[in-house]
Amino acid sequence: MHGLKSKNAPNCRGVVFYRRECIPISAFLSREIFNFFYFFLNSFLFRSIVAEFPSLFPLRGSSGLAGDLAIQKEDPMPHFLLQGSYTQEAWARLVANPQDRTDAVRAPIEKLGGRVHTSFFAFGPSDIVSILEMPDNVSAAAIAIAFAAGGSVKNVQTTPLMTTAEALDAVKKAGTCGYRSITAGASAAAARP
Repeated sequence: MHGLKSKNAPNCRGVVFYRRECIPISAFLSREIFNFFYFFLNSFLFRSIVAEFPSLFPLRGSSGLAGDLAIQKEDPMPHFLLQGSYTQEAWARLVANPQDRTDAVRAPIEKLGGRVHTSFFAFGPSDIVSILEMPDNVSAAAIAIAFAAGGSVKNVQTTPLMTTAEALDAVKKAGTCGYRSITAGASAAAARP
């Protein structure tokens, strides 16, 4: 490398000349390793392995390395925040017989076509907070009604959730819908001296 010289960088120690540019070795290696894995993950061979054994390659969607090559794209179901509070009797029974009730609620949720993402106990007005994926509003309402009718949970609240992308779409649509607030003219007039 002593014979190679760059017009832009007179002193290039610990660098590689790549496409007539002087770049640090670490950047060169990072780029080449990324290119190798990107090529491999997008190659026909890897795609055929993923299709043959999907359980061994759980990275799907747009968040993982294999995200661009999702073989079986699943339509994401709507997400819901489910909040509730235990009744006094339910707390007394849990104190007498402590247990994780997640599995007890998982089966009815799955029977309605849903999935429990995560559940938490919480301080404040809600004792239980869960993130669910349900096929539709009717199924989400059905599980909330079933929990409320069971008698162990009170103040059940079901809140539909949006992804960040959906929220941005909503904000963009709000800006183009043409709604004008009754106070829009008042605030503009108040701002004038």
